[in-house]
Amino acid sequence: GQVSKMTLHPLISGQGGWKLNMMEYTRSNDSKTRAVQTRQQSANQRQAVLFLHGLASNRHTFMIPGADVVGHFVKLGYTVLTPELRSHGLSKDDSGKLHGYFGVDDYIDDARAILRYWFELTGEGVHWIGHSMGGIIGLSLLMHPEAEHIKTLTTVASSLFYKGSAWARITPLLRVVGMLPSFPSGSLMRFLAPIGFRLPAAIDLFMAVSANIDGNVGRHLYRVNFEPIVKNVLKQLGTAFTCKEGFLSHAKPVSSFLGKAKELSIPVTLIGADWDIQCPTPCVLKLARAMEAAGVQPAVKLFGKRYGHAEDYGHFDLLIGKNFEKEVLPSLLEAVQARGL
Repeated sequence: GQVSKMTLHPLISGQGGWKLNMMEYTRSNDSKTRAVQTRQQSANQRQAVLFLHGLASNRHTFMIPGADVVGHFVKLGYTVLTPELRSHGLSKDDSGKLHGYFGVDDYIDDARAILRYWFELTGEGVHWIGHSMGGIIGLSLLMHPEAEHIKTLTTVASSLFYKGSAWARITPLLRVVGMLPSFPSGSLMRFLAPIGFRLPAAIDLFMAVSANIDGNVGRHLYRVNFEPIVKNVLKQLGTAFTCKEGFLSHAKPVSSFLGKAKELSIPVTLIGADWDIQCPTPCVLKLARAMEAAGVQPAVKLFGKRYGHAEDYGHFDLLIGKNFEKEVLPSLLEAVQARGL
């Protein structure tokens, strides 16, 4: 319900000329909106907050009706960016088809192109908030020169260590899926949408804690948010699910690049959930310890009943849960404001 404007930014990334699309959302600049805009909102508008989706997801992760993360930030005056990686959402190649040749490294290249584009356009960096794989990519950017364009780095339901994750328990299934060009997760979730969060189901538990999700919000997420997963992405992410050393997209130990956050004075916040079976809290805490060993002191925010919250939290309810505005949003805002304006 916010008065806002949307701008589409098309840009090109990587081999094959993938066309990436990024949406920019800002408060409307009409006279009525300017009249009620506070000094803080005016200052915020000079700050760009970039939300990057996770595996098999798209920009809708952050803008579900009834659970609109983007809307909250726009209301506060921030410029909000929602890019989509290759093969996700509106980001397609010329043929519009999926190809199995690319992997997570190519997603990282997409993210580098996005940061360069925004800096060349505005001369400014961004506050990075990544959900799930979007957090992995944010952390991996610390290996690259474009990290200097990150003002703050926040991961939501992310780690570089996934030993103990539910993903590790379904690794045999991932090997079967790897024989296909892609896994049709988008079609599957749309098929399941009518019954989502109505009856106890393993797929719902994989995604969220039912008690913390409005059923209509969860079903809408299933209808619009999911995309196919190409086999090379699953193969590469599989190293994180089974390897004790963590996700090694470039075969580098995490200690060799996590310290870059300290060198660049990038405040880091790690957000986790007590009932997230995709990224359990021990995985988040292991990442925190690895960062501390590299000289970085991340802020760690954990959510769920055991941490004093109204409900338990799962993988997606950190963004679309019933109590997001009251419980999680303040931590996201604190993370963005950690470096000052």
